[in-house]
Amino acid sequence: MRNVVALLLLGLLNGCEPVEPWNLAAIDDGHSPSAAWLVEEDPDALVRRESFLFGGGARSPVSDYLFVVDNSVSMKKIIGDFRAGFAGLASVDNPFPEKAHIAVMSTLPARLDDLKRLNPAVHRSRALHRDPGFLRLVDRRGIQVYRRMAGEAVGKRFAADGCAPWFAPTDNNNLGIPCIVAHTQIGLTAVDTEAGLTALFQMLEKHRGRALFRRGAAVNVVFVSDTHDPGLSRVRTRSEIELETWRPGYPELKALAERDNVMASFRLHAIAPATECVERWEHLGASYYQAADDSGGVTLDICTARDYTAVIRAIAEIGSIPQDPLFPLGRPAEDVLSVQVDGKPVNYSVVGDDVLRIEAMPIPKEQAHLEVVYRYHSPPIHPVGDPDRLP
Repeated sequence: MRNVVALLLLGLLNGCEPVEPWNLAAIDDGHSPSAAWLVEEDPDALVRRESFLFGGGARSPVSDYLFVVDNSVSMKKIIGDFRAGFAGLASVDNPFPEKAHIAVMSTLPARLDDLKRLNPAVHRSRALHRDPGFLRLVDRRGIQVYRRMAGEAVGKRFAADGCAPWFAPTDNNNLGIPCIVAHTQIGLTAVDTEAGLTALFQMLEKHRGRALFRRGAAVNVVFVSDTHDPGLSRVRTRSEIELETWRPGYPELKALAERDNVMASFRLHAIAPATECVERWEHLGASYYQAADDSGGVTLDICTARDYTAVIRAIAEIGSIPQDPLFPLGRPAEDVLSVQVDGKPVNYSVVGDDVLRIEAMPIPKEQAHLEVVYRYHSPPIHPVGDPDRLP
C-alpha cells in the first residue's frame, strides 16, 4: 500500500496526472459473485477495479428468488398455468438478471417447538414429512426420496428429476425439463394447512448461523397459493388457531433474515387470491398481500390469472433493484484502495471481506456510477503433489 501511495505522489510532484501502478484489463467475470457490470483486473498486482450502476432503478445481477409453493390438492387448478408461464419466460424471454438464482420450498409448517416434525394442523398423508420442500429447498435427491416413499399415486406426480437446490432461470434437468417445472411438482394432497409465512420463518430459523441466500444479493420470496396463510380445514382446530395467532409478518421475517444473511434487499411477493375462488380465507385477512405490500413487492390475483408472464417479469425486474447500498465483490478484498461515486470519494465499509457498503448516502434517484479499486487475497499456495489440497 505504501508503494502505491508513493508512486501516486511522485506523479503529482512531477506535475503529471497520477499514473496507476498496475495494468488493469477488462475480464469476463460472469462466474464470480460480483454485481459489477464491468470488471478489470491486474493478476500480477492482485488488483481489481469493479464498476457498478448505483441508484436510479439500476438492477443487481446477483438476485435470489425463493418460491414458496402451496402443495395442496386444490392447487391442481392453477399450478399448470404457473409452471407454463415460468417455463416460457425461462426458455424464450428470460427477464431475470444475469446471475439470478432460483429455489423452491413448500408452505408446510413444522411444529412451533420442533422444526423436524410436521405441525399438528397439517392433515398428514403417507411420508408427508419427506415432502421435498418441507423446510428444505427442493432438489434432485429430495424428489427421488419422496417419489419412492410416498406411494404410487403421489409418487407418479413427481415424474421429473430435479436439479441443484439453487439453479439459474434457464437451467434444465438431465432430461431437458426446466428446473422450475421439476421443482414445482407437488403432491396435491389434502394437507389442509398452507402456512407459507410461518414455513419461511421456520426455514430461516432452521438455518440459524448459516446464510440461506448469497451474500449481498437482492433477495425475493414469492408465495404461490390459492389461499392465505395459514389456510383452513373444514373444522378449525386449536393448532390452526395457534398458527393464525403466531403468524409472522414482513417486519419479523426481515429481522430474522438479516440475522444470518447480508442482503441488498428483502422483498416478499404474492401470487395468491384476491377473492374466495377456492378456499375460505377472508376472515383471516389477505396475509400474503399484506406482507408483499409492506415489503414493496408485487401481487397477482391467482383466481383470475391465466398468463403469469407479466407478473413473473415484474417480480424479476422489481426484485433485482437493491433497497440498501450493498455491492458484492468478485473476490475477497484485502485492501480497498479507492471508492468513488461519479468520480468523488465516498464513505464506505466492507462487510466481511466481500461486500461493499456505501455509508451515509441514500440510494440516488438518478443513476450514478460506483467504482471500487481493491487488492484481493492471493491464491493459497499448496504443497506440490498433494491432490487433496488443490486451490
